[in-house]
Amino acid sequence: MPRAHAKSVKAVAGPRTVSPGKSVSVGNSSPAAVICQTVLIELKSVDRILPVHEAQTLTYLRPSGCKIGLLMNFNDIMLKDGLRRFIP
Repeated sequence: MPRAHAKSVKAVAGPRTVSPGKSVSVGNSSPAAVICQTVLIELKSVDRILPVHEAQTLTYLRPSGCKIGLLMNFNDIMLKDGLRRFIP
């Protein structure tokens, strides 16, 4: 049964963008997801987040027009330890 307050979100313009939005790519690379042109999500599974990963997220974030960027590393024991937030 659907929730009364849940918003309907449908995918548009490719599998990595959630409506309403536009796809973002830099060269041959693109972020994991862009949600409603507000949140950009970059997913990693590495031993630790390096400055190059942060730079990559910022490189996607600036031209995207998103207000928040999240860099998530799923190789940490606690998800909160592998989560970084960026605001351009």
